[in-house]
Amino acid sequence: MDKHGLDAGRTWRQVYEISGGSWEQIGEAWVPDVFAYHISLACNHCDKPICAEICPSHAITKRFDGIVLIDVEKCLGCGYCSWACPYAALDYDKGSGHMTKCTFCVERIDKGRSPECVAACPMRVLDFGDQETLIVKYGSINSSYPLPEPDLTEPQFLVSPHSDSQRPNNEPADVTPSAPLDMKEQPLIGFTLLSQLAAGTFLALVILEALSIQTGQTTYTRWLSSKTLFGITLMMIASMLVSLFHLGTPQKAYRAFANLKTSWLSREIFFAAAFGGLLVLLSGMHWLNFGASVAQSVIAWAAALTGMLLVYCMSRVYMLRTVPVWKSPHIPLSFFITTLMLGELAAIVAITNWPESSTLSTAPEGIKYLIPIVSQWLVLSLFGLLVIDMLVTFVWWANFDPPDSGLHQSANTQERFRYISGLRMVLTFLGISIMGAFLYQYSVDPIPVIQLSTLAWLSFGLVLVAKIIGRNLFYKSYIRSGL
Repeated sequence: MDKHGLDAGRTWRQVYEISGGSWEQIGEAWVPDVFAYHISLACNHCDKPICAEICPSHAITKRFDGIVLIDVEKCLGCGYCSWACPYAALDYDKGSGHMTKCTFCVERIDKGRSPECVAACPMRVLDFGDQETLIVKYGSINSSYPLPEPDLTEPQFLVSPHSDSQRPNNEPADVTPSAPLDMKEQPLIGFTLLSQLAAGTFLALVILEALSIQTGQTTYTRWLSSKTLFGITLMMIASMLVSLFHLGTPQKAYRAFANLKTSWLSREIFFAAAFGGLLVLLSGMHWLNFGASVAQSVIAWAAALTGMLLVYCMSRVYMLRTVPVWKSPHIPLSFFITTLMLGELAAIVAITNWPESSTLSTAPEGIKYLIPIVSQWLVLSLFGLLVIDMLVTFVWWANFDPPDSGLHQSANTQERFRYISGLRMVLTFLGISIMGAFLYQYSVDPIPVIQLSTLAWLSFGLVLVAKIIGRNLFYKSYIRSGL
């Protein structure tokens, strides 16, 4: 701490105490069967550093000699690297707005001297040097609870395990201090939901407009009107602005495109910018009545595809190999379900809130002709998405058992969130049922008895609240391997 001028309470090397065991009664005597040992950890300068792999700005790099360093001039302070590191080695500096970690005292290494921690250790517990020499001296064992499997990142360190280091794999143990795992990511909840809503709504309206053209309707009010397109564009821009609140140094956000080769976060940001740019272009063409309809259609479909690629990249951001509870097909499934479900409902809200469409009996002839055709497909798709959503949720929470995955941190459990998860499913079911029942009734007997816009807003509101609850639960489920 003194060497690198860190503030009080911040340290790049942490000593963990692992303790457990109990007392056992033998005859009239109570015999202790307790254990405790310590592990000193900092950045392990991994051979496959996942922090460098996923960093969107290329701020984390590995030197020729294997030392992993952070370039603070490039760091965005997004904290993505700290999500992935199974050794809790990265620390966020609120003062500067960027990430920090052990540098292996690189300036001392370059002068042929040992790192400060090795030189200062009074018990000579720490050592450094050529790996082959160290293996000959200490052996090659580096598995000791609560360390993760070495093949995740191939850390360049060796641990001589304590005699009780395997006991926590079979019995409860406490790790002190415990790494903070309670993620409070409100900006990311806003960004992911708003951008998915924008992508889903746009796709739904593009498909409806294509269907209208295919039916030969020339008197219909455009499904993808200038007002709805402008609203979707504003929604996407808002989502990107909200995401800036997640960054420690938002003024460096432009650097996030630097690592498209290996970082899914870079790819997510690239497709978000591309989707937003295409929406702005298309909105301008609509407002200015510029460009042939064929050109507008091509741009619209390109934007719809870009929006879906954005959702896919967004899901891959969370499928980290060091976070086994997220490395699952349920992530892209749930993200696409949210996109399509909210998108269809928002499209219905947009259509039914045109002044002339406040009731279906007063809707334009083209819309009255198309709604009976479209409504059945909307009903089937909404209920299909509902069924898949419920199945994914049931499977996810049924399999969410951190101890079975070798994750023994203080974690959110299935039982703790069963009630809230159930509430989310009930709200989703009510929202889809209200909208689906009305659309199905209209497809059979198009006699409106209530303003469709009222039901559309109610249905959309219920499902949106459910998705906000679900996204919050998603971030609460974060538990990584190791510390």
